[in-house]
Amino acid sequence: MTLVLHADCVGKRFGTRAVLTAASMWVHAGEIVAFLGRNGSGKTTLLRICAGLLRRDHGHLSFRGARLERPRFHDLARRGLGYLPSERNLFSSSFPLGPQFGAMARHTGSERLEEVIDLLELGGCLAQSPLTLSGGEQRRASVAMTFLLEPVCLLADEPLRGIDPRDQERIMAVYRGMARTGCAIVVTGHQAEYLLDEADTVVWTTAGTTHQMGPPEAAREHWQFRREFLGTVKI
Repeated sequence: MTLVLHADCVGKRFGTRAVLTAASMWVHAGEIVAFLGRNGSGKTTLLRICAGLLRRDHGHLSFRGARLERPRFHDLARRGLGYLPSERNLFSSSFPLGPQFGAMARHTGSERLEEVIDLLELGGCLAQSPLTLSGGEQRRASVAMTFLLEPVCLLADEPLRGIDPRDQERIMAVYRGMARTGCAIVVTGHQAEYLLDEADTVVWTTAGTTHQMGPPEAAREHWQFRREFLGTVKI
């Protein structure tokens, strides 16, 4: 598989606190990576560094074969890196949802607007202001917006948080479709068992570093991952 994004031995401190000491991640075209770890383990920090939104203290980054000395978000976005933050609202409150989707589709030249609206069942929301959408609708709409960018790599930070199982299924169905067309996808979240069922490979972050766990079956068999993250020990 083609390596799309590589973070190698990345470190980051905030004041006296070292959030990351030696974090690495390999993301290949067409795969879904479940990036798992407890709160405060550095998942969001590493994604923001990879997206060019936060400067690393040390380590190396490469995207699509090119080493990144000073990555910047807008430059990476133009090259096909998408980032879906866990909190930030991607929409203006001044216009209904439909025109904002249309503007994005025209900007990117995407011909898949109707497809993603159907996939995420957003047809009934197009005339609404983003402020009136439910939490699940807002998250589905944000996923649709990143879909219209047609990225070669998508970093999705907790896209399933706070939404019901049906919305989770809709979103993961879109991500599986994107992966089938070659997009490399990293998904963080605390829905561990669900993400293990959906992912192709697993990265676990703990104590400032990362462990490449391989496929979900291997992660489930790893005694330390089971004990320290899943909270289960195989007898």
